[in-house]
Amino acid sequence: MGWLRAHDPDLAATRRAARTALVMPALFALCGQVFRSPTMASFAAFGSFSMLLLVDFTGPMVERLRAQAGLAAAWLVLISVGTLVARPLWLAVAVTVLVGFAVLFSGVVSSVLAGSATALLLGFVLPVATPAPLSELPARLAGAGLAAAAALPAVCLLWPRPVADPLGTPAARACRAAAEDLRADASGLAGRDPVPSGAAGADLGGSGPPAPDAPAPTPDAPASPPDAPASPPASAASASPASALPAPDPALEHAPTPGLGSASDSPPASDSPPASDSPPASDSPPAPASPPAPTPTSDSAPDSAPGQALSPGQALSPSQALSPSQALSPGRAPLTGQALPPAQTADAARRRCAVECTAGASAELRAAFDATPYRPTGLSATSRAVVRLVDELTWLCGILADRPFRTDPAPACDPAARTVRLLAADVLDHAADLLADLCHGDTGPLCTAADELDAALRGMERSSTARLPADHPVGTCEADVYGFLAVLDLSFRAQELGFAVLQIAGNVRLAAAAEQRRWSDRLLGRDPDASAAALTSARERAVAHLGRGSVWLHNSLRGAVGLGIAVLLAGVTDVQHSFWVLLGTLSVLRSNALNTGQKALRAVAGTVVGSILGAGLLHLIGHHGTALWFVLPAAVLVAGIAPAAVSFAAGQAAFTVTLVVLFNIGHDPDFHIALLRVQDIALGCAVSIVVALFFWPRGAAAAVHRALAAAYTDSAGYLADAVAHALGHPAAAADTAGREAAAAARRLDDAFRTFLAERGAKPASLADMSTLVTGVVALRLAADAVVSLWREAGAAGERGDGQTEAHRAVLGAADRVAGWYRSLAVCLDAGTAAPAPLHRRPEVAARLVESIRTDLVDGTGRATGTAVRVIWTGDHVDVARRLQPGLATAAKGSAGGG
Repeated sequence: MGWLRAHDPDLAATRRAARTALVMPALFALCGQVFRSPTMASFAAFGSFSMLLLVDFTGPMVERLRAQAGLAAAWLVLISVGTLVARPLWLAVAVTVLVGFAVLFSGVVSSVLAGSATALLLGFVLPVATPAPLSELPARLAGAGLAAAAALPAVCLLWPRPVADPLGTPAARACRAAAEDLRADASGLAGRDPVPSGAAGADLGGSGPPAPDAPAPTPDAPASPPDAPASPPASAASASPASALPAPDPALEHAPTPGLGSASDSPPASDSPPASDSPPASDSPPAPASPPAPTPTSDSAPDSAPGQALSPGQALSPSQALSPSQALSPGRAPLTGQALPPAQTADAARRRCAVECTAGASAELRAAFDATPYRPTGLSATSRAVVRLVDELTWLCGILADRPFRTDPAPACDPAARTVRLLAADVLDHAADLLADLCHGDTGPLCTAADELDAALRGMERSSTARLPADHPVGTCEADVYGFLAVLDLSFRAQELGFAVLQIAGNVRLAAAAEQRRWSDRLLGRDPDASAAALTSARERAVAHLGRGSVWLHNSLRGAVGLGIAVLLAGVTDVQHSFWVLLGTLSVLRSNALNTGQKALRAVAGTVVGSILGAGLLHLIGHHGTALWFVLPAAVLVAGIAPAAVSFAAGQAAFTVTLVVLFNIGHDPDFHIALLRVQDIALGCAVSIVVALFFWPRGAAAAVHRALAAAYTDSAGYLADAVAHALGHPAAAADTAGREAAAAARRLDDAFRTFLAERGAKPASLADMSTLVTGVVALRLAADAVVSLWREAGAAGERGDGQTEAHRAVLGAADRVAGWYRSLAVCLDAGTAAPAPLHRRPEVAARLVESIRTDLVDGTGRATGTAVRVIWTGDHVDVARRLQPGLATAAKGSAGGG
């Protein structure tokens, strides 16, 4: 039993095989011995095999039964269609291609349909490969109906699968880890003891906007390095927080500086070696390797003496760069290395622990999301809401990993920015509580906390207008310019974090509301909110994959054509068991020629071994045919367990033995069955190999770079349109660009999953590919944040006319950043070197500051809300710019896969 648990985690395959071993022989005996109908017996046997062994639906029992009933209904329809079109041969071939494509492509809209594809196709290929008069159709339907009637109680009563949410639990852990990280960050900002959970409310009293006559902070407060790179969101294998803290790259110090940048409190991140690209040991998809951390740019700046605080806007020189362990070393100041007071030492240790926990929880969540060859989501409102959490939590954890690399002393902090962090932590805790019990949890606390956070964000925007020293003179040197912008650094990070947390809260609340609907609303498919209905969502997903670059489209066409050729070949050769030819084609056809060839060899070898074992079994039993009834359950049990616990070849051998036993029950022993099985499987495998060679033989290895290029192109266009629309250009179609970017991201996700599932050595580094994929998430959600930032301002008429120099500076920066990502997309598609990362442009920042001080002030000389939003929009653009060094490095490492 220990060996079985080690090779069959959670005994999932054993559970399915045990159910089938009980139900399938019983139905075969009932139909064959009691009803005396071989047709009913065959369809009952293969129907139970399909509905119990080939599928294992997840989720609450109600959803499983609904999926099981849907599979049964689809089987009855497919049997009817297959029987009607089995003759003439040309009609059978044409309909097989159409049905095969429809079934395979439908998996793009739901993991339930994707996981049922083989079971559904079995319901069609069985009747189409065994032509019979229409008078046989009732018996076929009766056999399948018996199988469906037995499958429904079997999944409920016979060792039912435990209810488990593959994403809910790791998402809840990620929420709690991020909440603790936020509290640790807020504690560091306050410079006092760590803040306990739920303490945000107590801090509200002192976090309001400063009094009108309070002096605004001066721009000469020390600021963080303005060009520190942002790290892409932690991917599935971000093994440790250290990988998010790279050292500066001296090679970039004297690079040209064609981009707008503002002061930022992001840290550098370190280079971690790419993971090994050795082929996986099994057919299961490998987990993505740890992405190498992005390499930051380092703009030319005068060096500072060791231990000396940097002036605003001054970057670290390579000689001053600290290792990640030095940057976060307990008991040491970040730059000086001098001993810290005991309270600050404890606070630094707590923050380091929080960073590690957040990175681990994010890695666990992404690993669960990437663990299947298709997106683990369905058409239900709950599934759609929970799966969106993955991108949002990945982005949030990436923001938190972009840890401030501050000078000593730290820059002045708006109390409202600290309050936003504490309220965001409370929201995440309530979200985690709700994720732990979506069916019965109370959404009230989460909604209340989210409303408080939203109000605090609006209050912080108001207080930021008072903190911005628009009425103070600003020098022309780079330090003064970036010092002016650095005043809002911590407030911007709070706004960015708050937006991400509110998005998470909205999806968690939607998921809980969907789970708590009345049974009538569930039956009618009524969503709890005005979100997209199931049919609308399905249509959007399907349309997103109707392009020539879609891996899912390629796989669907390849499978449909392969089945059509198999039907044609079986009809022309007039083999005795043509169904086995189609089954062989269906079993071994994979996403590329190499994998298909390997599967074909294993299938033929396993079939040969199974035929020998079956023939030997028949020889031992001789004319004692009754003994086969006792062998059948054991053969079914082994056939169900072997593919998962041993190998694909072992599964083929066991299934061959099962078929030999099944076709010899009630008859004299026929050794030719075993030989025919080998012949038919070999014929089906040959069809698969030919199809794989002529239809996209390279598979996802070639398509994933095209999908990356398309995703970066569309996401860059979305960012540019979002900024243009926000800054007074209503012609920019931000909504349309957002939908196109989301569709491209879905295509990339499917291509990346197929890439992970393909066996063999990877032509591109998995670590680099993971970095590039998560970079798309960060770019697209940054555009979402810009749209959200200006949504209420547009409704209130505060958007501005977009004609000030400040507007033009940010628009120009967005165009440059978007242009870099478009160039990156071209390089990814062509397999060439990535463009050099953009650096900040102090002269553009100077024009931005001057325009804010002269054009975006009220009658009293105080900065307006538009000024704050313009600066924050520029910060969102700069976050996208600071991702570029890491992405350029990853693109260089993945160039071998182009």
